[in-house]
Amino acid sequence: MKEKAKAVNTYILINIILILIFVLVAGLGYMYWKMYGTSEIIVAGENTETTNIAKENVEKVEESKKIEAITPSITDNATNEATVANKQIKYYYNQLDNNSKKIYDSIERNIENLKTGKYTINLPSDLSSLIADGNDFSALNKCFQSAWDAIIMDMVELFYIDISKVELNIKTVTSGNSTKYYLTIGAKENSNYLEDGFENEEDVKDASTKLNNIRNGIIAQLTGDTYNKILQIHDCIVDNIEYGTEISGHNSYNIYGALVNKSAVCEGYAESFKYIMDALNIPCILVVGEATNSNGTTESHEWNYVQIDGKWYAVDTTWDDPILVNGYLTNNIKYKYFLVGSNVIDTNHFPNGKVSQNGISFTYPALEKEKYTNGN
Repeated sequence: MKEKAKAVNTYILINIILILIFVLVAGLGYMYWKMYGTSEIIVAGENTETTNIAKENVEKVEESKKIEAITPSITDNATNEATVANKQIKYYYNQLDNNSKKIYDSIERNIENLKTGKYTINLPSDLSSLIADGNDFSALNKCFQSAWDAIIMDMVELFYIDISKVELNIKTVTSGNSTKYYLTIGAKENSNYLEDGFENEEDVKDASTKLNNIRNGIIAQLTGDTYNKILQIHDCIVDNIEYGTEISGHNSYNIYGALVNKSAVCEGYAESFKYIMDALNIPCILVVGEATNSNGTTESHEWNYVQIDGKWYAVDTTWDDPILVNGYLTNNIKYKYFLVGSNVIDTNHFPNGKVSQNGISFTYPALEKEKYTNGN
């Protein structure tokens, strides 16, 4: 009897468990149907309306799309900075040797600390192997200079660093027949390495916030496809920056002078263009060399190369900016150097890749021969 009762109880228990499992599965199925059963499935490639809208935007922009000048603000930070995080390609970094890359990496890891203007960066100890017998520091100095050349060309947001105020410090410790070197990067004696006009970390952070807000404001107004966004950025820079050094002083050579003070020379134009392009993840690099103007004068110059549809083209916003002479515009052609090929830019622009006298010579990608034609 006991065994029979035990079997009955086991049978009842199994049935209860099965019923509970059934109820649970049915409940989950009902919940899934309520949540997802009416969802619309979109097949990639079938949304032809998107293509048509993009085409309409192209036509409107090519007629005239003017981006309003953005007034810098420290407190107005409506757009999340993460949405326009700098995604620049490390074009110059990729041309460095391994030792120079170690210095570049050390600097990059300490970008926030550099805003103090006084922070000292410790370099990897194995770099001391570059010091030749007789305390020959030439190879080390070349790596140091090349690393700085690369980082200021890749990262235009380091506008607040005055490279002339930075030095490589080498501390030598000798014990018997053994000599050790301790390498650091820091400010020259009795100074900091911030650009003129920036006294401390707070000044740098305020300036960076202004620039970020300006960039966010410009990006918020962009419409259309990649070509049209590049076009609108080009126009925004040309329309809102005045060529010269009177207002911005030393900052005329960087993005702060160009975008905040709205006065700059070629470096400020080209670096501002890259600063905005980087936030959109559009490949864009700075190009250094010489250029011969219409008067036959050859001078140092800086402009941009941009990659679109996997091909490289040149942009020179400085030379596309009409200049006032005696109240008259000297040039009303604003797109003469916009996404042009080698058959145009190579006639008067001569890249040499020499960012500084003591650093390495960098190379540049080959340009397409003809200018970019949207839609082709």
